[in-house]
Amino acid sequence: MGTMHVEKKRFTTKEQKIQDFSKHFEFKIAKSAQEMREIKRLRYDVFIKEMKYELESDPYHKTESDKFDENSIHCLIRHRRTGMTAGYLRLITTEANKTNGLKILPIESEYHAEFYSDELKPSSFSLDTVCEASRLAVSKTFRTPSIYNKMDFTDSEKSHFPMIVASLFACSYALADLRKRTNMFAIMEPSLPRLLSLSGFKFKKIGKEITIFGKRNPYHINRKLAESGARNEIIMLCKNIKEEISLQIP
Repeated sequence: MGTMHVEKKRFTTKEQKIQDFSKHFEFKIAKSAQEMREIKRLRYDVFIKEMKYELESDPYHKTESDKFDENSIHCLIRHRRTGMTAGYLRLITTEANKTNGLKILPIESEYHAEFYSDELKPSSFSLDTVCEASRLAVSKTFRTPSIYNKMDFTDSEKSHFPMIVASLFACSYALADLRKRTNMFAIMEPSLPRLLSLSGFKFKKIGKEITIFGKRNPYHINRKLAESGARNEIIMLCKNIKEEISLQIP
């Protein structure tokens, strides 16, 4: 009698790490008042308290928010075992058919980016195809060894902390894909796109340098550009995140 061989999916070391990341962290679309307080407090801690940005804030409740929050999808990363909020990113979207919807992204309206050509402006694209990744924040607890090494995190958990930034951008890409937003924009410090490029995210610089809390540049990424350089493990990460948040999208 012959022996039947069942072929199982063999993961590379990097792909296995992506699978393990999902065991330690979950992605949540913030909907409740409690979840919104969580992310606004994280934004306050990172942008106001730590980075000293002069943004709108409530020092009494220790929260940071702005007028674009109501036109955004808010996603947080939560550490499963402790329930701690590890990171956050929002996706700002425009609306063509709503009277109270956003008609122009803050990269143009607030930050007045000087684009290399009119064709690269978000407003040159259809309103229902554009979005802006914004307010990326990682809790100091999850990015500072002198802090997390004194806590009861396991070695396995700690080994996945450096992936939080890349996973946030993977989340923004998954959100954009779910909302059929094929053109995503962002204003980032020069080092961040270089860091993300190591994970396979290829942002294209589309304008001149802006001075906002230091040096920043406007960037654009579309589905074709994102997928052209994505590595297998990043494709897997985006797929995992997309499956997790697809039922949470309002």
